[in-house]
Amino acid sequence: MGNDTLKISRKTFLTSLLILLALMLLAGILTRTIPQWSFDRVTEAGREVVVAGSYRENPEAETMAFGKVFAAPVMVLFSEDAVTVIGIILFLILISGAIGCLQSSGVMAYAVEKVERRYRGRKYRLLWIVTGLFMLFGSAIGCFEECAALVPMAVALSVGLGWDSLVGLGMSLFAAGFGFSAAMFNPFTLGVAQEMASLPLYSGFWFHALVFVVIYLLLGSYLSRYARRI
Repeated sequence: MGNDTLKISRKTFLTSLLILLALMLLAGILTRTIPQWSFDRVTEAGREVVVAGSYRENPEAETMAFGKVFAAPVMVLFSEDAVTVIGIILFLILISGAIGCLQSSGVMAYAVEKVERRYRGRKYRLLWIVTGLFMLFGSAIGCFEECAALVPMAVALSVGLGWDSLVGLGMSLFAAGFGFSAAMFNPFTLGVAQEMASLPLYSGFWFHALVFVVIYLLLGSYLSRYARRI
């Protein structure tokens, strides 16, 4: 396996950019066509809560100018949430950069080779371990796109153990996506959402942990069953 970092073609970049622009355009159209509704809120025990049954249309709500739809990615950097947004951006850059450095230096390739040799006789145990690690990446620290640099490693490991590339994708990027959905400490989903809902940070942990375990068992069982058929 080579040490080249994962590269994105110009076509892929432009396609992704067009998809993002289309989604922004759709969001802008929906904000101007769907009536705005709101809840009444009161403060109880120092925490703002929603008043049950108070959901109603708000005809006096101000409609955002359509031109601001495409300026939103820049405007958010000057909003009251700018610190949170910039922190998330820097976090993603640091994680992606660290993974890229490990891959370029050959550390990742060496680690994959050592793991493959050690677990060749216990490869299904390794499948469960790798799947769990990638799920934790998504569930605990919100890694998903950053894991793309690790996909070639997982695919190479899968092929080296006698499986195919789909098993490698399943126990890496697929697992990270499921972990992102079954978040326990994800700052981008739970952290931001609970702050907006005025909930205690990372409240309901045991319920989230139960969901994570159930999803992990289902995904691991499916991947193991598929791998045994190859």
